[in-house]
Amino acid sequence: AVGGTGFTSQFEASRPVIKSWLTTIDAFLADELHYSKLDARGAVKNHSTALKDAFEAGRKLVEE
Repeated sequence: AVGGTGFTSQFEASRPVIKSWLTTIDAFLADELHYSKLDARGAVKNHSTALKDAFEAGRKLVEE
């Protein structure tokens, strides 16, 4: 998840909703990646770790 504000708690409300939805469709949450202050289009490209983190999470998911 990405968000434009710098609030560290901005993703807290969405976590239980997502986890409940995944349970409903009999899926699991493999990892969580949350990044603040990424509001502009393409901003994730300039984040120091976001793309690497996402790639690594995808790699782990495929290997499981």
